[in-house]
Amino acid sequence: MKPIFTNLRTKLSNGMKGIDKIIALFYSDENNLVFDKVKNISELNEDEKIQLKSLPFKYLGPVFFSGANPQTKNWIIDLVESTLTLKQEKTKSPDMIQSFFLLNSSIRYKKKVTNLFCLVGSPYNEDRDVIYKKMNNYIHPSIIQGKLINESIYGEDLDYREFVLDELDRGINLIEHSLGSQIKSRWKLQKKYFCVGFIKRSYDGNTKSSELYTFDTNYLYKDLVLDFIPSFYIMCILPDYYESRIDETLKLFGKHTINPHISTIKIHQKEKEVLYMEEYKMEKEEKISYGVILIPESKKIEYLKETSVFVPEEDIDRIPKNLSFFKKAQRQLLNGKREIYETILEFNPNINPVEPWPINSEESLKNIQIELDVKKNQ
Repeated sequence: MKPIFTNLRTKLSNGMKGIDKIIALFYSDENNLVFDKVKNISELNEDEKIQLKSLPFKYLGPVFFSGANPQTKNWIIDLVESTLTLKQEKTKSPDMIQSFFLLNSSIRYKKKVTNLFCLVGSPYNEDRDVIYKKMNNYIHPSIIQGKLINESIYGEDLDYREFVLDELDRGINLIEHSLGSQIKSRWKLQKKYFCVGFIKRSYDGNTKSSELYTFDTNYLYKDLVLDFIPSFYIMCILPDYYESRIDETLKLFGKHTINPHISTIKIHQKEKEVLYMEEYKMEKEEKISYGVILIPESKKIEYLKETSVFVPEEDIDRIPKNLSFFKKAQRQLLNGKREIYETILEFNPNINPVEPWPINSEESLKNIQIELDVKKNQ
């Protein structure tokens, strides 16, 4: 299976390093066929070109989850976003990329899911909504509809690979045309979210450490939550996985003065939605971050409040909270204005705030799969 990796561009403007864009489109069809195409990579050496060929496999890997466990099947990644900061050592030519994010449009075709995946690195604060609408409302449907029309006209003579690559060329031009546009303010319905997990990640320049705070294994609340997330194992590995892939991509294109930090991951399965939101703090080579695993409040999960046995009845409605509350609390934690124990209890009193699950090794992650991701009566 080969990926479509279209039009990665590295342009220098006015002789300044880093005034450039990285744009990529991937398309996987209903048969999981993926084609490759790379443009404008003359600046890369042969070893870098080989690395470039492997990048799509790494990014496409977790776009949708499929495995033996039906619990994790068909969860689709919609958004991965990273904040970028300049490394603290002095440099005469800093990289000027300001935003880096990944968007995925999924459309069902012939009872299977097709995916159009877009990667954007830009010196501007880009409007993700505009790009996603172009992907989901125009580029992706054009590929599917164009295939149907061309198959009816040309039949077996249709050069499917060339057709898809041409569509992706048009799509990448459409996306690039919208880059740098001013972000428009939009009024959105304020959702409330349940916190079902809290992840602390730290890095001291040599050693990484990560741990998950969530429910006890024998607690009914944990079993209920498993109906609304792919698995705690998946949620634990995604932040570090994508942060590492973004770091690889930036370095591949010569962006050595930038540190990426995962800020948002959004995934869904039909009507279910999970949002991971992280805030971080850097001091020299040391980094600490706090992330929350959130599921939106809805009538279908009202019983998550009803089963909160440790919460006084008059406080039940305060368990789901706005995103602004979580973001503010995370920043206060990082600034030393809050304690982890009290904050976790405020996020969700059902979470165990003193006995985290380590997520630093394959063994500890396997332990989460065996003990935490299995329902008590399963």
